[in-house]
Amino acid sequence: MTHTPSTSSETTSGVNSEPQWKATQESHASMSPPMLNTQKPANTQISVEESLATPFLAFSSDEILGPGDDEEQKDIEFQNQLHQMLLQLVLKFHAWSTSRPAHETAIKGEAILSETKMLRALEGEQESTRLRLIEFISRIKSALAALTSFGL
Repeated sequence: MTHTPSTSSETTSGVNSEPQWKATQESHASMSPPMLNTQKPANTQISVEESLATPFLAFSSDEILGPGDDEEQKDIEFQNQLHQMLLQLVLKFHAWSTSRPAHETAIKGEAILSETKMLRALEGEQESTRLRLIEFISRIKSALAALTSFGL
């Protein structure tokens, strides 16, 4: 025996029952919102004059706009703080970037100065070596001249 699935409007016995949407509609009707104190029951009729004479409740926009204004103020404060932080970052970066070349120039200048001192020391050493070599050559020449004058 095969069982066919029943539709939403059929019961398990296969007999059509009341559509499901009607039951849902009735359950929603029983959940209507409670009436406000300013409303009169629907069965009493209000005359036009009475309706026009009744003052409307004052609309307070602060209740609706207040939270939005608070959020807007918080957003403005956040934007100001963010701008201050960004300005501080830009100023610090600028100070770093302008002092960096001066610092690097000072370091490079010290390196060049020490290299120059080293080169001067080498030149002085070479000069003293050259002077000693010249003196050595002059002694050799004088020794050769002395030997040749003796006739050996």
